[in-house]
Amino acid sequence: MGLLQAPDKVAHEEEKCGRYYIFRSTFTCVRVTLEDAWPLVCLAYTAAASTLSPTLAYILLLLYAAPLLKTGGVRDRRTRRRDAVVVPLLVLAGHLPAAGFAFSYNPSAVSLVFAAVSGIVEEMFFRGFLLEKAGLAIQAFVFALTHLSLSDPVSLVLTALLWPHYFALGLTFGVIADRRSWRLSAAAHAAYNVAAVTYGLPLELRVVAVLLAADMLNLLFVTLYFHTARRVMYNKIILLRNCLNFRLEGGCTDEEDEKSSPDSSVRSSSHCFLDPTSPATVPAPTLPEAGFRRATSHAHTVPLRLQVRGRGRATSLPRSPNKRLSAYRRVYEAPSGSINACRSRNPR
Repeated sequence: MGLLQAPDKVAHEEEKCGRYYIFRSTFTCVRVTLEDAWPLVCLAYTAAASTLSPTLAYILLLLYAAPLLKTGGVRDRRTRRRDAVVVPLLVLAGHLPAAGFAFSYNPSAVSLVFAAVSGIVEEMFFRGFLLEKAGLAIQAFVFALTHLSLSDPVSLVLTALLWPHYFALGLTFGVIADRRSWRLSAAAHAAYNVAAVTYGLPLELRVVAVLLAADMLNLLFVTLYFHTARRVMYNKIILLRNCLNFRLEGGCTDEEDEKSSPDSSVRSSSHCFLDPTSPATVPAPTLPEAGFRRATSHAHTVPLRLQVRGRGRATSLPRSPNKRLSAYRRVYEAPSGSINACRSRNPR
């Protein structure tokens, strides 16, 4: 009897698989159609903000962007706590040249909250979705276009004077989102909107020129900050990689280290060494996570130290096993080399 039911079970499983793939393909088609409809959403958002209600416009933008953020394709790199403080301050500091023309408003708490939330919603759409879909320049161009007021010709001309300002802002926030994540650019955008609601600028040509120069300075500040942070990060990864590679190949004696550098506090990059005064020994970590945790779980009491010629300072691997796991993994995943072992060195 069981043999007679087997074909029915197979047919039932095939039917379930067929329904699943039909649902999956339908869902994918709907998502792709929604993603391709972003120009219509931008037009509807601009028209609603100019003629109907800004609140309705931001609700429309939120309803469109939130599902696309959830279903994929958004670049979301690890945002460090330092960036969350420094980047918004850089965005505000870049506009200090225009502070001499500013006059103070008395905004209500509701206005401040609305300004911050509107900046976050715009970042969800423009940097969280459109940056990956269309690229840096196009999203900044569209971001500037959506800030044109279509209510009357006078408002259109006045907002057109600020179009380069919004384009530069879109580039700045796009660089932040591209280097870190849209969440960090949302924090910077919210801080900027709160400052813009609190302080205003007269709409004059000289003020617009100063504001545009401040925008360029702001973009320069942000680009230099991320460039410097990236170089520091890659230098640390290269130092770790060289040290681990050297220890993996067999290492060298203290006499060889002393011959390679007369200053005992400075070593060459090819002679990186684990601190011989450290009582901790590090067994060979393996690729699986369990292997990484076994390799680092008992070696967190004393940090490993690296010293390199020309820098004159030591950098330490973290004491925490989880952070040391992340350090090993970052080194292993570095594109310029792979590390899958680190020999232990017993103190003398």
